[in-house]
Amino acid sequence: MEADLLSVDSLKRALLGQKVGACISCAGSSRRSKLSDLWTDGREDEAHPYNINYMGTVNLVKALQVNEADQS
Repeated sequence: MEADLLSVDSLKRALLGQKVGACISCAGSSRRSKLSDLWTDGREDEAHPYNINYMGTVNLVKALQVNEADQS
């Protein structure tokens, strides 16, 4: 399965028809190439840890909720 964490629609398509019993988030890694990540908001930079770690997890949970509702 392959999907874009920044796209709820991409995640929904990847999860279509899948039964998911658990979701384990291993978010927390950060890129070390930009020192400014420590003090910038980063919402404009798709590769910023905020978008990958936080928003990616939020989007995955949203897609899982839709997937679960579709299977009910």
